[in-house]
Amino acid sequence: MATATPIAETVKSKKASSKNWLVITLAVLFLIAAAGFAWSYINYIKAQKQLAVLADPKAQQDAAKKELQALVDRVKKLVVLPEGEDPTIATITDAAGLAKEQPFYKDAHNGDKLLVYMQAKKAFIYDPSRNILVNVGPIYMDNSGQQTAAQSTLNVEVRNGSSKAGEGTTVSDEIKKLTGFTVVSVANAVKNDYQGNILVDQTDGSKSAMVNALKTKYNATVVSVLPAGEKATSAEVLLIVGN
Repeated sequence: MATATPIAETVKSKKASSKNWLVITLAVLFLIAAAGFAWSYINYIKAQKQLAVLADPKAQQDAAKKELQALVDRVKKLVVLPEGEDPTIATITDAAGLAKEQPFYKDAHNGDKLLVYMQAKKAFIYDPSRNILVNVGPIYMDNSGQQTAAQSTLNVEVRNGSSKAGEGTTVSDEIKKLTGFTVVSVANAVKNDYQGNILVDQTDGSKSAMVNALKTKYNATVVSVLPAGEKATSAEVLLIVGN
């Protein structure tokens, strides 16, 4: 004869089962909440580090150098690069316009990287999304194969906006050594407490690669309007050297 389970024990068993499910549910919810908190905290730390880099000019320069070296290391795996100098890097933003001016850019796309070795007089177009070399060639060329300037000259005025005397002349001498750049004048800015370098771009956009090259070389902020108080310039770009 089967023994009947007391009603009290059945109720007790159901209560225990419900309690176990409640504990498990709460544990799962706790783990989800903890994971969400950890993810938020990690993102917060990353954001704080990024803000610290943006607020520290030296950290910006170090980050730019690391980015440059990482790019060079990738391209090195595809081709032998010139040694003894760091390339000037620019991001192509008007591939169609550049292709109309020079056949060197005919297969380039917006976002491709242009590496220019001034001393070696070589240029490389690299597509980071496909990890391929788009084109390699001398800085001088034209449609007929005769050597000529791959880009027109960019006129630059340099003004010293730092507290360091003679810094404008120092930067000017550096730019004069670069192929395709002409320094039209060197002067002092209206003040000597500019924080960081400022590049005032007064071109029509047709020389964006060259402007970007200066921007990268001097880690400059590019603007289209002269800072308050600065006199107008006849140069295509004005580079204000800051502290």
